Amino acid sequence: MTISRLVNVLIMLIGLVAISFPISNLKESVTVMQDAQTSAQYARLSSALLTMQMGLLSEKADSPNLMRMDGQTLSKARALIQGNRETVDRGFASAEAIWSDLADADLVSLRDAISDRMSALVALRADLDQQLTRPLTERDPGFGEKFGKAGNALMAATVDFSKPIERFIANFDPATANLIRIKNGAWQTRNVGGSVWEIAHGPYTGGDLLSAEDKQKLSVIAGRTQTYWENVQEEANDPDVPAPVRDAVAKANASYFEGDFGKLRQDVVDSVASDAMPSMPFADWLSQLITAINTITDVASISVNAAVDTAMAQYEARIFEVQLAGGICLVVVGIWAIGYLILRRRLFIPLAAITQSVEKIAAGQLDTTIPSIGQKDEIGQMAAAVEVFRNAAIRNVTLEAEAAENRSRSEAERIEMQRRVEEEAEQRLQQATGALATGIRRLASGDMLCEIDEEFAPQFESLRADFNMSVRQLRDVLVVVSQSAASVDAGSKEFSVATDNLTQRTEQQAASIEQTAAALSDILSQVRSTSSRTMEARKIVHGSRLQADNAQNVVTDAIDAMRNIETSSAKITQIIGLIDEIAFQTNLLALNAGVEAARAGESGKGFAVVAQEVRMLAQRSTEAAKDIKKLIGDASNAVSEGVRLVNETGEGLSSIAGMVQTVDTHINAIASDAEQQTSNLGEVSNAINLMEKATQQNAAMAEEMTAASNDLHDEADRLSAELANFRLVSEKQQGQGGTGHQAHSRSRAAA
Repeated sequence: MTISRLVNVLIMLIGLVAISFPISNLKESVTVMQDAQTSAQYARLSSALLTMQMGLLSEKADSPNLMRMDGQTLSKARALIQGNRETVDRGFASAEAIWSDLADADLVSLRDAISDRMSALVALRADLDQQLTRPLTERDPGFGEKFGKAGNALMAATVDFSKPIERFIANFDPATANLIRIKNGAWQTRNVGGSVWEIAHGPYTGGDLLSAEDKQKLSVIAGRTQTYWENVQEEANDPDVPAPVRDAVAKANASYFEGDFGKLRQDVVDSVASDAMPSMPFADWLSQLITAINTITDVASISVNAAVDTAMAQYEARIFEVQLAGGICLVVVGIWAIGYLILRRRLFIPLAAITQSVEKIAAGQLDTTIPSIGQKDEIGQMAAAVEVFRNAAIRNVTLEAEAAENRSRSEAERIEMQRRVEEEAEQRLQQATGALATGIRRLASGDMLCEIDEEFAPQFESLRADFNMSVRQLRDVLVVVSQSAASVDAGSKEFSVATDNLTQRTEQQAASIEQTAAALSDILSQVRSTSSRTMEARKIVHGSRLQADNAQNVVTDAIDAMRNIETSSAKITQIIGLIDEIAFQTNLLALNAGVEAARAGESGKGFAVVAQEVRMLAQRSTEAAKDIKKLIGDASNAVSEGVRLVNETGEGLSSIAGMVQTVDTHINAIASDAEQQTSNLGEVSNAINLMEKATQQNAAMAEEMTAASNDLHDEADRLSAELANFRLVSEKQQGQGGTGHQAHSRSRAAA
């Protein structure tokens, strides 16, 4: 990206950043303006619905009372009701004109509900007018209640619609919240006050007297009316409340709650509550009541109108803010556009022209005219610098032409000098390469005494020295290798002998370990057999111990059974003793009966015979009881002896069980030791097997080492044979005994 484009992008970004803040402010102002417009629309709707509610409250309360009127009273009341109807219709028409373009789905649904219930009320009005043309006795007694329900349904629909729009108004501008509270308080006062008269007007217009429940309700509602109105007065004391609202509150307080009508209102309530008829005719009372209660309605109306005025003022203020924000946006855009045009004219266009001139100069067009040279700014300085570059380029072209001419003159001289130098170099090169070729041939034939003694030209002298140094180093290396080969040969022979001995000893050791492993395997088999028999004996002893325990349990059960027999025998002895006593008593009774029979004379003879028989039976029972008691005593002694013997048997079985337990403990210890010995011998056997395998592997490795030492000996012989092809010493050194390879050859021959 070029600098011009980069600067353009930066300017665009700066412009976007600069315009983003006014645009954001503009968007926020537009949003607030739209909310203000909606608030104003809702305020006007609230005012229209309030007008509708004011008329509807009186119409739904007073219309059912018309069903009980006739004559002049009915005419005056109908005139008042007609005014209420017109108020309802006027408020509904105003609402229809405002809510036709609502976008909120919930409000549209509530609007449709109001329209439907208004249509139903209009139809009931026509039915009411038709009913009033009839005599009192022919009118439908339930129509008044039906009309009241329709009015209540329409009132509830208007209240449901008013809640969300008034909540929006209060949330949008806190300044209107107080006005909304005053309006709602006044309307609650008017609504609850109307409920008072709905109850009181029943007996006032000829209906039934109030029940105790209605009287209690009348008192409660009257108190609530006063409470709502006190809240309205408290809200109206706020200094921010407009003066017309405060004046309306003061007027309503004087007209309805105080003054002559206040006293009259209280007298009517007290009369109805005490089942008395007020002295003022109902039509006159109704006229004054409507006039007074309308002052409370005026408070609600004036408050909502003040809210409308506030909302409209907010809307107009927001319109001005939108216009101001839009003007600021236009000013920012204009300043940015003017700045950009100035930069383009003063910076971008001159820079582009200078850039084109520089590109032409770089392409070789040195006759290019440089623009903006006369400007007294950085662009002019830049153009002057480019002009300097253009003049320097023209000067360079001239210098290059002169240099080309000088190069053409010196080229011929250089070629001649180069020819002579090349001939001399060729001669020196031939001398050096010839001597090197001779030395390399001698080196290739194995002559390590092929140093070059002839001197070369100075530039090749280092090559001769390097060749001689390489030959000497190679000769020294071969001498050392020859000596090392002799040492390796001797060492390999000694290593071969040692590995042969190691192989023999390893084979002997492997045979011994194999015999030991076989013997240990036999011992392990015997120990395992012993362990198996010990486990069988352990099972037998364990079974014997269980049998002894069972026998001991049987003996214990036998002892318990004999003790139970002994206890039962004792009880039987007691029973027999009781029988003996009964027989004794029977004998005495029989004796007494015999005495009494003897006293009776002839009349008691039969009874005496019976008494004698009873006495004989008692004696036989006594003798039988004694015999049984003796037999039971003998059985008890035998049982006691059996218990003693069984106890001794139990003690013997306990001793046997203890001895069996001791034997079982010893056998368990023997079995545990046998298992431990089996495990230990198994581990020893495994270790010996591992040693046997390791010994066999060592023997194999020793054989491999012997073969490797023989191979090493053969390789040393071949290396010595190869070294014999090199001439490492002169003939004079050989005559003196020499060293190196010849000495090694003699040592091998001696070996």
